[in-house]
Amino acid sequence: MEALGRLIARNHRRVLVVALLGFLALSVYGITAFGKLSSGGQVDPKAPSTQAEQLVDDHFGGTQGLVVLVTAKAGTVDSPAVQAVGAKIAATLHGQPWVDNVTSYFTTHAPGLRSTDQRSALVLAHVQDEDGHKSGVDTLLKDLKADGGAAATVRSGGQTGADSALTTQIGKDLGIVSIVAVPITIVLLYFVFGGLLASLLPLGVAAIAIMGTFAELRLLAGFVSVSTYAIDLNIALGLGLAVDYGLLIVNRYREEVAHGHATEDALARTATSAGRTVLFSAVTVALALTALLVFPVYFLKSFAYAGIAVVFFAAVGALLVLPALLAAMGARVARRRRSFRRPRPARAADPGAPAVVGSRGWTRVTTAVTHRPLAFAAPILLALVVIGLPLLNVHFSTPDDRALPTSAAAHQVGDALRDRFAGNGNSALTAVTAKPAGSPAAPTPAQTREWAQYTARLSRLPGAEQVQGPGGTYRNGRPVHETGPALSWYHDGYVTWTVDNTLDATSGQAADLVHDIRDTPTPAHTSVLVGGRAADLVDQKHSIGSGLPWAAAIMVIASFVMLFLFTGSIWIPVKALVLNALTLFTITGAMIWVFQGGHLSGLLNFTPTATSTTIPPLLVVIAFALMMDYEVFLISRIKELHERGLANREAIVQGMARAGTIVTTAAALLSVTFFAFGLSRISFLQFFGIGTGLAVLLDAFVVRGILVPAAMKLAGERIWWAPAPLRRLYDRFGLREEDDTETRTPVSV
Repeated sequence: MEALGRLIARNHRRVLVVALLGFLALSVYGITAFGKLSSGGQVDPKAPSTQAEQLVDDHFGGTQGLVVLVTAKAGTVDSPAVQAVGAKIAATLHGQPWVDNVTSYFTTHAPGLRSTDQRSALVLAHVQDEDGHKSGVDTLLKDLKADGGAAATVRSGGQTGADSALTTQIGKDLGIVSIVAVPITIVLLYFVFGGLLASLLPLGVAAIAIMGTFAELRLLAGFVSVSTYAIDLNIALGLGLAVDYGLLIVNRYREEVAHGHATEDALARTATSAGRTVLFSAVTVALALTALLVFPVYFLKSFAYAGIAVVFFAAVGALLVLPALLAAMGARVARRRRSFRRPRPARAADPGAPAVVGSRGWTRVTTAVTHRPLAFAAPILLALVVIGLPLLNVHFSTPDDRALPTSAAAHQVGDALRDRFAGNGNSALTAVTAKPAGSPAAPTPAQTREWAQYTARLSRLPGAEQVQGPGGTYRNGRPVHETGPALSWYHDGYVTWTVDNTLDATSGQAADLVHDIRDTPTPAHTSVLVGGRAADLVDQKHSIGSGLPWAAAIMVIASFVMLFLFTGSIWIPVKALVLNALTLFTITGAMIWVFQGGHLSGLLNFTPTATSTTIPPLLVVIAFALMMDYEVFLISRIKELHERGLANREAIVQGMARAGTIVTTAAALLSVTFFAFGLSRISFLQFFGIGTGLAVLLDAFVVRGILVPAAMKLAGERIWWAPAPLRRLYDRFGLREEDDTETRTPVSV
């Protein structure tokens, strides 16, 4: 690392020219990523429910994901004026080559398509390849809204309408982040670095990280599905890590300059110490983020794609470009222009020990904590456990229109379906069976009787209101009326049923109905696939649950190995993992209390719903990775001082005095970006953004600031212990700084 620092210092102009050209190339290519990313991605493509929906798309006209709600401004939907509106909407839909399977109340007059108050009616349609027709869908929804005229109000919803609204809202949210988070970060950086020029350095690293990741996402989108939500993590994490790494590099560089070293020597020594820490931290964070790759849903995989890339480019910017900028600017950034506090020697924790140089505040706090560790740690641990208890009552769901604000048309359509339509299909389940190859083009009479018997069996299941399929519509095992044309439920050997029910799709009763349908004996030589919201949730819980042990194993093993190689101790990794787990339990429980319980819903403007299955794992992995970032920052300083001969307690106190302010400042700046997503109008992004921001602050100020010193003091010198075989392994492969016994004077951060 020292050689790298000297090489950059001597060739900083060449490095900056290459970096600028690379940045421009990445920007030109990466900016096209926005049109290549996909919405959705929260279902397992191999799940039975997904396969059922694909069969419906391929053989039965497709799932009618577009729901158009027509509401009469006066009278009922059966008035001639509203009937004309309905006919116009159907014509608009039929006029799109990528829209099919249109079903309209105004054509069929089916009772289930009219609201109980007769003021609203539905037009349903299937949109082919929604991601491939994004602009067309947006234009279509605007045209449908205009079709209402003076007679009716037209709103579009369903899964298609919700996806379109979510994609549009993400663009608005990114604007909010840019308007709110970036200016606040610049102002805070100005006071942190003591000058405008120095405060812009981390933003340069952030630009490299963000545009580099956009380029990576654009490249991957040509081969795999990448979720548009990855953009949010790219911006938040890119800005946050750039600040983290920038603080560490610039602060250490200033320390070296303050100690009398010339620019080249200062950069070389910075690369050896802070640069090594940044590199190690980046590897640790990236390894933790790979845990998201084990989940089968590309929504979570996309965050891994973005997270790993943004860590890589942030590290490249901090280790290569930032030192070149420091070399080019020289004395203009080597010292603070103004400082609201100057580091002054503080009284040491133990008599006879050298005076502590660094933050007087953290010196006092850490001295008190290490003097009475149990008195400080016990009440905090109890409080963290209590705050996290709502996690034990978590109730999962798949995201729907209620993730949008109540002012969104898709949300309003969803509320109307839930409140004013009987048997509206919002909770309906679809069963699909396939016969062996060689099935006739049309069903035989014997097959029809066999399928009718199966329809009757399904209608007797607990929770099933009625079942539509071969033989007609059945309730409680008895036919209600005859079926429509045979080919409406039979095609190429595939047979489909619709199981109507009034159950909440997130309830245990709905899950039981899904399992009962799957367990009901089918006619010979066939198997059944079940689709619908309840089936999606059952399969998604299984998919996410199956991936959790593997994700946890990756995070635990990778973090343990990396921290062991960094410290030579087995107890430092154990301590980090236990405290991280406690923090994640606390924060996830708190977010469940807020977003599932509905607390603060008025302030944050969201609709309380069950918790999305994908958001807690996402929050846990991202927050865990950032916690490991701060663990490395802090432990690197404590270990450095301990290896210079300081006793364990003095190393803790002086390490916190020197690194505590950097860790808490970096956490505060990082949290600004994540908290900005609390202004989002998408509730699960609020859950993720606020949860991650709180996790970062809790970890930096409470866990690293109090619990880590308390735990290390209680463990004593044993905290650095490892068994003899592992100690020999560390002696051979461990990561160490070069021996440097100089005492540096920290500069104000």
